[in-house]
Amino acid sequence: MRRADLQLQLGRALVRLERRPEAWGAAREAFDLYLAEQAWEGAAQACDILFLAEQPQSLAALGQVKAAPFKIAKEAAAAAESFINKPGTIAIEAKPSAPFAFAQLMGLMGKPDPAMIDKLTTDLGLKVTAN
Repeated sequence: MRRADLQLQLGRALVRLERRPEAWGAAREAFDLYLAEQAWEGAAQACDILFLAEQPQSLAALGQVKAAPFKIAKEAAAAAESFINKPGTIAIEAKPSAPFAFAQLMGLMGKPDPAMIDKLTTDLGLKVTAN
């Protein structure tokens, strides 16, 4: 994971320096490493850099997120795609139906199970939309 984290940081720095092709390469390596470890948050951050790198294949980065095994990532990717096609706003809402138990987050440490993430986002009433 250390290498993935370093590649992610490198990708961010290269985007800021407007060295976009190199940023793409660093972010793609980070994405692949995170994906292999099922580190979904890191993979999503790498997709963000892939998109910011503004390369011909950048929109395909959204497709990578859409393939994630949990609902909220698919929802966020769909909202981002909608925003790209028709700029407006992206809203993230959390409307829990009951008080949230912080201990639920502890089960997500390490390699989270996609089913646990889906349950957590449902319990939180978490939605991502674009309008």
